[in-house]
Amino acid sequence: AIGEPAGAPRSAAVPAASPVAVVERLLRSCTVPLVHGIVLDHLLMRTAHQRQILEALLENSSADVEGFLRSRIESNRLAGELLWKHYLRHDNPSAASSVLLQLAERSDPECGLLQRVHYLDLARSAAARGLPGSRESMERLSNKLDIAVRVQMPVLQEMQLLAADDRASSRWRTAARERRESLQELAGLQELYQVATEFSLYHIVLVIADLSTAVQEREVGTFAWISVFLPPSASPYAPGQLDASSEEPAWPRGLFPLLLVRPAVPFHMKEASGARPAVAAALTRDELQVRTLRLVGDMSTALQESSPLWDVRCITTLLEYCNCLWLHCCDATQASAVASGEAPQAPAADDVAGGSRSLGRGWVALRVLRQRPFLFSLADAIKFYDLMLEQVPSWLRDLQGMLPVDPTRRRPVLTEDDVSVHLAEVMLAVVAQSVDDADASRMDDRMAQEFAGTWPTFERSLASIRARLAEVDGDR
Repeated sequence: AIGEPAGAPRSAAVPAASPVAVVERLLRSCTVPLVHGIVLDHLLMRTAHQRQILEALLENSSADVEGFLRSRIESNRLAGELLWKHYLRHDNPSAASSVLLQLAERSDPECGLLQRVHYLDLARSAAARGLPGSRESMERLSNKLDIAVRVQMPVLQEMQLLAADDRASSRWRTAARERRESLQELAGLQELYQVATEFSLYHIVLVIADLSTAVQEREVGTFAWISVFLPPSASPYAPGQLDASSEEPAWPRGLFPLLLVRPAVPFHMKEASGARPAVAAALTRDELQVRTLRLVGDMSTALQESSPLWDVRCITTLLEYCNCLWLHCCDATQASAVASGEAPQAPAADDVAGGSRSLGRGWVALRVLRQRPFLFSLADAIKFYDLMLEQVPSWLRDLQGMLPVDPTRRRPVLTEDDVSVHLAEVMLAVVAQSVDDADASRMDDRMAQEFAGTWPTFERSLASIRARLAEVDGDR
């Protein structure tokens, strides 16, 4: 909260022998502005006690102490601190807000981003005291604060994370350290967009698109969602981009570097995560599921729930494509390990994020689509997947046309049959879950009626699955 500093002067009456009175007589005895500046600079730069004298003079002196402090804001943070509090005490929130904005934006290597965000917050709070006349200023400050909190602070934390990662190449770590220093000062949305794309931080590009009115959200959103999972090859966590002396991440983690090679910390960090996060050594089939659920959960708080960036068709087709791709690679890795006599990879864990049992390949339909912002019922999900299955040739061609080049040449190229069989298995999992839910609640008449009402939908979907699998079988 914005409040008055302890010890703030309250009375115009100053004892004749007090230090304040002595300085006041000195200022009155000489009308040369240069001398006034020397005296006031001395008070500003010295001890806390002498700064209290300056604060008292600001309230009661005949000298232009207010003008002196305004002229020193850019070179001395304390001048601004004294001034904005003075303006608030004298019921001038607009002036206080203006000074606080100056403090947030001034060049000062000793003032970090967190302190600047604090000044912006105080500036907005001060402007709110002047409503409705300060509405325009309030909106401008709210926008600046949104950019700083929702974009710049997470970008800064990503730079700190990368700079501390011993596996990263010296090129990327050096670039991250340089950006980390420059990001201590407030940056505009365009500059932050350039940093996010340079380091393939496309989960942050999504937030930028959500905030910006100058971008085409749908076009940017589709590309950004794809790049979160399958980023350009020049990405700090991508295969071939890590330090040559570090151990290459177990394949197929390199398929999804931002999710599975980047340390497993939140995707929208505003504060340092403390201890350096470790990367799991043993490969499990549930890894993509766990990290994607965390990503969607984090993005649901970072993006507006009504944002067009939550394009359910774009996101679901992408997630199922990646799900199918991941399982193909895991199966191939396991088969190779068995053939070579090595121990096969560990089986899927019983527990995943949120404490629920592994959902196999059905996790997108059974977890992602059932949480915010989608909130699909199982009947909604089966209808949606029925349409996805029907339209595989169209959306698969479009999606594969947008994928980045794979310099490792290890990423499988999925066929329509591969994806169709995968979706059919997902749909069967949704039907099985619906039957299990109905069985568990058979004593509930309302649930039984709902299940009976939706069962024709499931029957139609099962017929679609049989027809599509028959086509696949014929092709083979």
